[in-house]
This record gives sequence, C-alpha cells and structure tokens, in this order.
Amino acid sequence: MPHRKIEKAIDKVLLQELYVDECLTIAQCAQKLRRSASGIRYYLDKYSIERRASKLPKKMIPRELLEKLYIQQKCTLRECGKYFKVDPVTIRTRLQEYSIPVRSYSQARKLWCAKPEVRQKLSKWAKKGMAKPQQRENIRRVNIGHVPANKGIKSAVRGSNHPQWQGGKTSLTNSIRASVLYAEWRVNVFEKDDFTCQCCHKRGGYLEAHHKVKLAKILKELHITTIDQALVCQALWDVGNGITFCLDCHAKKDKTRLQFLKRDHQFLLPGFDPTPVDMEMPVTISYIAEYVDISTSTIRKWADKGILRTKRNERGHRIFPQPQVTITKIQDILNGNNSADF
Repeated sequence: MPHRKIEKAIDKVLLQELYVDECLTIAQCAQKLRRSASGIRYYLDKYSIERRASKLPKKMIPRELLEKLYIQQKCTLRECGKYFKVDPVTIRTRLQEYSIPVRSYSQARKLWCAKPEVRQKLSKWAKKGMAKPQQRENIRRVNIGHVPANKGIKSAVRGSNHPQWQGGKTSLTNSIRASVLYAEWRVNVFEKDDFTCQCCHKRGGYLEAHHKVKLAKILKELHITTIDQALVCQALWDVGNGITFCLDCHAKKDKTRLQFLKRDHQFLLPGFDPTPVDMEMPVTISYIAEYVDISTSTIRKWADKGILRTKRNERGHRIFPQPQVTITKIQDILNGNNSADF
C-alpha cells in the first residue's frame, strides 16, 4: 500500500503576504499555494491571522416565499435551492433562522417518493430487475387457481387454530423435563447424593439424574395425561426416586440413554467401555471410530471395499449391525492380521 504524501506546512510570512498585503481571497490563496480552501482557513486560524468578512452580500430569501415553497407546496431543499439559486445547505440554514421546522430524512424520503415523476422513475428501475414478459406469463399460468395458505386467517393465531398445528406433537415427558419443578428435582437429587456418581463414585463434573422407576411408567400407572396433572403429582417429584450418574455410567445402566447419545451424535467420553449387551445393538460409524480411535474416513473406506460389514437404516445412514465383530476385525487389521473373517 503506497504511503500517504505528507504536505509541508504553509509558511506564515508567505500566507500573510498573499492574504493581507495582496488582499487575495481564500480561494485565490488556495489556488496559488495548491492547497484546499479548508487548509488555508486552518493555517489562518493557526497563525492568528484575522480573516476578512465576505464581501458578497447575504442572499435575501424572504420568509413568506420560503415558507410557501417548503411548507405549502412541499418542495424539497434542493428544489428550493434551485428556485433561489443557492445551495440546499443555505436553505436549511435559513429555515433554522426563521424557526421553520425542517423535515426528517424519513419524512423527506417519503415525500420525494410520493411524487408522480419519481414513482414513474422508480417503477422503470424496478422493471429492469423483473422477469421477462414470457417468464411472467408462465408464472401467472402456474398460479391460476392457487389459494394462499394464509387467506382468510387472522394474524397471531395460536394452538389448534394455527394452520400448521399438528395435534400437539410435543410429548408430555418433554414438557415435564422443561418445567421448573423438574430442574429443582434434579438439583435436589444431586444434593442428596452430594454431587457424586453412585456408580463410579466420581464427584463433580457432568452429572445426570436418573429415574429408578421410569418416568413413563409413573405417568402410565397414575393415568397422567396433561402437564397440569403432572405438576401436582407428588410421586413424580419424589427425590428418593432419583439417583445421580455421570454420562458414562448412565449410558451403561440405561439402554435408552445410550440410544439417545447415538441418535444425537453425542459421543461418549474417553475410556467408555460398553458392556457386551450394549455391543449387540447396531451403532453408527462415528461410534466405532470413537471407540477404536480411528478417523471415520478410514472406516468408511474399509466398508466401501467390503472389509467391514455394514447396512443402511431407515434414514439411509450407514450402521454396523454387529459392533463387537466389527471392532475385533478392526483390531486384527491394526495388528497386521488381515486373514480374519466374519
């Protein structure tokens, strides 16, 4: 990036000779010294050289005529400036001197866009970005008979009145887990167990509260169908029904928790050793990669070559139906024994 050229300061004696002795104007001094007019004014003030008053008479702008143009005829500052042959800034200054309220930017913009000639010009600009006539005709034919989804529907409709209502898909268990009482119940369970995992006895870290009697079983036995019934049920908020587990122990003890971890791609912590019962369930490629500490691309390459046996689930994702056999096969490959078969 080129460096900015630093201009030398104007000599005080030279500036005083031009401005005071020769009586040149600021514009003439700027032209002669090849500087801007604002630069000349800066050095005049810096050197304490008194500036002369303008010799040009102040432009006479009658208040009545200006008020008629600006207020009654709703002319813009530029149009008023053209009428009086002055700058729009001068018009604004006169309006302030005469205590005539000046329009805000939004008011001026709205007034300018409302003029017929401006609207015609804006319409012409907008048509340049529109589709061609044949394309517009094709769009019109496609939309013949189409009824908008929100036609006749009032705004801010809620619940079953909303057009996208699907019968209340949020389950009761999700509503219970999102309640304030459930958050208090979890904290009470942690305090009861002194924030210690009751399986590995590790204190602190990420902890989860596990139901000894499943939440769904309690809801079924007590015939709880609404969130209001759940909030007043004492059996749901019994602290004795809760026990504290860390993430690894919770996944070992609860098969449902392990399935949610795989579904949500929340990989287990390092050192997790699934039981043989867990290893009988199909797992994803990411779970296998996390367990054997190999990249997913390597396992995917072996699966594409037919070295590892996989299948697709209902979502089209690649899963391993026999995780224990797959892990044994990968360990044989890493040990250099490629003759192992399924």
